[in-house]
Amino acid sequence: MHSMQSMTGYGRSEVRHAHLFLTVEARSVNHRYLDIALRYPRLYAPLEARMKQRVSAYFTRGRIDITLVQQESACKAYRSPWACQALSIWV
Repeated sequence: MHSMQSMTGYGRSEVRHAHLFLTVEARSVNHRYLDIALRYPRLYAPLEARMKQRVSAYFTRGRIDITLVQQESACKAYRSPWACQALSIWV
């Protein structure tokens, strides 16, 4: 696995699985050190360390902003205890 030294960019992806519908947006700008900022619904807080670990496996520097948005159609998943497990498939 190769890690990037620095980058500026933007990406967006949608994840659909059963009742789970998430949008993930990532934005990065050059920065001297690695600075990872995550925004997500509270339900996914237990996965924060794992998400940061996965991001830092690919980047050694830069300001990386990642936003996880749960769409309205995923209301059932938000109340479901398996929602965190479903997200962990991709993390």
